[in-house]
Amino acid sequence: LHDVGFKMWSPLGAVVKPVSNGLIDLVRLITGTQGFWEKGFALITIPLALVLLFFGLQFMVKNMRKLAGSKTEVVIDKYLFGGPVRAFLLGVVITAIIQSSSVTTSFVVPLVGAGLIALEQIFPYTLGANIGTTVTAILAALATGTPEGIQVAFAHLLFNIFGIAVWYPLKIVPLTLARLVGKSVVKHRWLAFVYIIVIFIIIPVGLILLLRR
Repeated sequence: LHDVGFKMWSPLGAVVKPVSNGLIDLVRLITGTQGFWEKGFALITIPLALVLLFFGLQFMVKNMRKLAGSKTEVVIDKYLFGGPVRAFLLGVVITAIIQSSSVTTSFVVPLVGAGLIALEQIFPYTLGANIGTTVTAILAALATGTPEGIQVAFAHLLFNIFGIAVWYPLKIVPLTLARLVGKSVVKHRWLAFVYIIVIFIIIPVGLILLLRR
């Protein structure tokens, strides 16, 4: 991207990068090295970040519950998520700006946990996030001007579009599964780790190995 004079600016990166660089510089200053201790610090910060994320979400949910019945809830429910098309476009726009569908989805987790919006309202929003996350790759591919890059970027976009075309009419399936998993995880927290390992590691790797034969 730098060779063609094109560089994507991420507001999320603008916030996170100075903090992360500051922590790295602090470790280097204390240890006087860039090797073993820096890697050890990285291993420590990963679980620490997860713990902070967990407590941060809990804090947000607790405070957002106070908004129930207020004008803020009306604005969120009626104007931001007032209909599937509006929620879908909101997901597209926010993700295109932030350049991270994970962050976009994380925004609404406290809202659902606080009961301000329903799961059905979030579904088109997350689908929109899946489209918005392709914007960065498309812009980068168009900037480079290589056919291969453009093909990959639009393959990503078309894959997500076809996924939406398949699952939106069948939304009762993912919504039911989401509720089932949610209720199960509330009772047994360890199921969350099992879910992540199975869905994001075992199944994809298994399919890749199976299709290679």
